[in-house]
Amino acid sequence: MMAYRNLQKRVFGSAILQLKQNRLTPSVRSGLPLSKSSVNFLHSNSERTSNKLTVPGASYDILIQNLRSATDSSDILYYVQQHHEIMNEDHVMQAVNSIFSLQKSANSSMTNKDVVRNKNFNLLCKAILSKARYLQLNDHLNVLKTLSLIGVPVTSKVTQVLLQLVAKQVNMLSLPQIVFVEFIIKDYESCPLVDALLIALPIVFEARLSQQLRELDAKQASDLFMYAVKKRLPNECIDTFIMFFNDRLEELDVDICRNLVKSLTEIKADSFPRRNLMQVCLDTIIDNVNQLNFYDLNYILARLHQRAGKQFYHEEFVNCCAKFVIDNKCGTEQATLVLRTCNRYLHLHKGLIDYIHQKVIEDPSQLQRWTVGMLLTFTESMAIADYRPEGFESYKDDLIQSINKYTNKIEIPWFKTALNLCTLDCWPEDFFNLIFEEKFLKRFLKRDYDEDGIEVLEVYQAVCTLCPSYSGNLPSDDLLKMLIEAQKKRTIDLDSPLLGAFQTGLSGRSYVCSSLFSKLGHFIDHVVVMRKGGYAAAINFEDDLSKTEINLEDLASRIPEDSNVITVLYLRPSKYTVNTERIIGQENLKMRVLEAMGYSVVQVTESVWNNLLDGEKIPYLMQELKNKSSDLEVPEAAIV
Repeated sequence: MMAYRNLQKRVFGSAILQLKQNRLTPSVRSGLPLSKSSVNFLHSNSERTSNKLTVPGASYDILIQNLRSATDSSDILYYVQQHHEIMNEDHVMQAVNSIFSLQKSANSSMTNKDVVRNKNFNLLCKAILSKARYLQLNDHLNVLKTLSLIGVPVTSKVTQVLLQLVAKQVNMLSLPQIVFVEFIIKDYESCPLVDALLIALPIVFEARLSQQLRELDAKQASDLFMYAVKKRLPNECIDTFIMFFNDRLEELDVDICRNLVKSLTEIKADSFPRRNLMQVCLDTIIDNVNQLNFYDLNYILARLHQRAGKQFYHEEFVNCCAKFVIDNKCGTEQATLVLRTCNRYLHLHKGLIDYIHQKVIEDPSQLQRWTVGMLLTFTESMAIADYRPEGFESYKDDLIQSINKYTNKIEIPWFKTALNLCTLDCWPEDFFNLIFEEKFLKRFLKRDYDEDGIEVLEVYQAVCTLCPSYSGNLPSDDLLKMLIEAQKKRTIDLDSPLLGAFQTGLSGRSYVCSSLFSKLGHFIDHVVVMRKGGYAAAINFEDDLSKTEINLEDLASRIPEDSNVITVLYLRPSKYTVNTERIIGQENLKMRVLEAMGYSVVQVTESVWNNLLDGEKIPYLMQELKNKSSDLEVPEAAIV
């Protein structure tokens, strides 16, 4: 036995010397397969030298070069089949990386399934397994990346071994590597290893964040921030990122800002640093808008509203998107996408409405090809603005006919659409007859009784008052009673910020009545009766007003002759545009209905009221009453 070991040592020593002197057989130098005895030696030697194989340049350089320069995955698998017994770690990784590059770029004649099913790929997997413990952590990740790309199942031995190796080294992962691992395994089927990693990765990320974040640039950090937000890491982690970016505002280019906006819209803007970062990012995008395309801008715009709502409303950015559409002569489909978000914000951009209007004037037939979303968006934008562009009459009927094509789709907000048409002074009686049909109403109100019920009531009020020629279907008395009762419940807790000023300015509480309803269901914040000559008349009833419901019509029947009933509507932010504070058309429609019923209307917006100094509020209300009273101004004695 001792003699055999001495002989083995002499043979291996001779072979090692031959390797150092680069004097291998011609078959090795030419890149041909080695003999079995040589392969056994090389494997044995590599294991004893920590897998650092002494590589004879001429031989192994050719194999590396062949793997690197291969133009098809089939070539790589052929080289693997020919040389798998002598491949070292470098060869294995070169084969894996080349397959990834070719398959990802679709430059190979083989599909991913073809690669996985190929018997030579099995040889590569065996080579990976034999070298796995000698590969670096980053190599493990690259192999997993390739296996994931071509569809090797998570249950395969090679994937399981690599996942085990990564799991053992999870505390050594850098922040970018953590995100990379999760990206690779997120679509894997559930198994103990995958589940354990998905739990561990965010924990390790959180633990290492404060140590590693400062070493990264802003671009890398923006990718990591997106991961932290998606994993809903604690606010402490999020604010660490926010502080990092606020300290490096000068490094934030338009691409980084685009990524940051996507992440910021997923969290609450409940602190100045978060709001400041969002403002800076949007300002940067505005300044570099020409580096983006329409879809970039619209994605950001839509996401700002959908995810973050009005807490991230940025007037200049919305205007920037609208201007981009106009300046770049975008199509009506793109224009209405931006206009849709404008509508949701109640942001008025008259130029964008005019742009779409002009497109329709040039070709009214296109309305027949528009989607229902485009039709409703354009109609709503004009209604919100209370604006009918010059020439609207020329295509009004085409617009209504195009909308009518979709009445079989119950999911569409039909009464909101009807209200918008009423606002634009369009009265399609066939359309009203259809949506007021009993079966249609029952199906429609199943969606959202509260919101839809308000719109049903408002359309009913408008049609009954402003369209006297209409003789079609109307809601039943029972349904109207239910809708009005629901309206009363919604308004029962509304505050009355004007009441105190009215009582003081008119010298007593008996001169103002609050929280009334008309028989048609209008909610009226306050009512004041002005006599001829500009004097307020006391509103006295024998019944206790706090216990008895008084309709607007009951009040009107008890006022002195030659008196004028003035209804006061307090308009909250949903009743006027966010950027121009213009009262929306749907609210002006309510005013038109009340005026048609014989009442004067004063509209007071919350923004105007809150911007008045305390000493200005009472004179402001008295002046509004004076403007609406039939004759002379309110006496000075009545103005405190």
